[in-house]
Amino acid sequence: MRLAAVVGAAPGIGKSRLCASLVDWLTDEGLAAGHFAEEHVLSRPAFAAVASEFTTTGRVSSTVLVDATVRYLADAAATGIAVVVMDSLIPFVPSLLAFGHLEHDIAAIVDDLATRIAAIPTVTVFLDGDASTALPRAAEVRVCAPPDWAERPADSSEGRQRDQREGKER
Repeated sequence: MRLAAVVGAAPGIGKSRLCASLVDWLTDEGLAAGHFAEEHVLSRPAFAAVASEFTTTGRVSSTVLVDATVRYLADAAATGIAVVVMDSLIPFVPSLLAFGHLEHDIAAIVDDLATRIAAIPTVTVFLDGDASTALPRAAEVRVCAPPDWAERPADSSEGRQRDQREGKER
C-alpha cells in the first residue's frame, strides 16, 4: 500500500477537491484507492477511540490519535486498498492546537507517526495559496452529521434492531 497525504496552508485551499480528483484518477487507472477526508475522523471505525475519548474528556491524547491513524492504514491495506489519499497527513493537527499542544509537542507526534508508518511509501503534497481567498470557501463547506456508531453502543440490541430495520450491516 502507498499513502498520499495532502496538506494545505489554509482551510478552503483545495485539499478536499484535489484528494477527490486524485482518488477518481487512481480508480480510473485501475487502482483500489481510498479517500480519508478530514471529517472521516468521526465516521471511520478505526477512529472510534478518538471520538469516544473526545466525548468523554473534551481532549484526545496523542497516543490515541497516532494509534487510530496507524490502525486505519493497516485496515485499509488489509482490505486491498492500494493507495490511501488522506486529506492531510494527520487529519487532527488543528485539534492538537486546540487541545493546547505546543509546536514541539506536535512535532514529536508527527515524528512518532512517521516512525510507525515508515514502511508505507508516502508522498506529501503541500498546497499553498492566499488564505484570504481560501477561508471564505471553507466557510461555505457543510459539516457532516455524526456517524451511527457514535450514537449507539456497539453491541446493543437496540442498535442491532435499528440497523436491521435500516438495512445496515454490522
